[in-house]
Amino acid sequence: MVHPGGDTIYLCAVDTDGMAVSLSQSLAHPFGSCVVVPGTGVLLHNRGSYHTVSTYRGGAVPVHTLSPAMALAGGRPRLVFGTMGGEAQIQIHLQLLVRLLVDGATAQDAVSAPRWIFDQTTLWTEPGVPSLEPVPDGLLPRVLEVSELAGHAHVIALDGDALDAGCDPRADGVALGD
Repeated sequence: MVHPGGDTIYLCAVDTDGMAVSLSQSLAHPFGSCVVVPGTGVLLHNRGSYHTVSTYRGGAVPVHTLSPAMALAGGRPRLVFGTMGGEAQIQIHLQLLVRLLVDGATAQDAVSAPRWIFDQTTLWTEPGVPSLEPVPDGLLPRVLEVSELAGHAHVIALDGDALDAGCDPRADGVALGD
């Protein structure tokens, strides 16, 4: 499961021409590779640490959880979104997409809504997520008590010239525009 005090950030941005970026930055472990680029203060990540001896081969890609996202419509950005949250990132993306595209939620409402995260045998939920009754055999329902486990998502929805942005209240940050 995701651990509190993570090492990943997420940000998204859209410029006046509609160009968009969805960016995750992560060190993978505290202090990353422990190598700083001379003269910059930039600490290099160690995402290659996810390779195992059996994955050292041509074309091998390390398993990791970074998943900045963008949804397109007509070849143009429609949603720019993502989150930190380790293995929960894809689950959080699914919840955001359902809230935005199916429920018609605003960007802020989508990122503010309570979340659930499934971790092999445990369903973690934030207060406000409906409980499961009856609980399936082998499933351990638990309440998320640490907001880090629920990720820190951010969304920009584009509709023509209109932008709708949401910044996760679980995180430091703000949705800005002019």
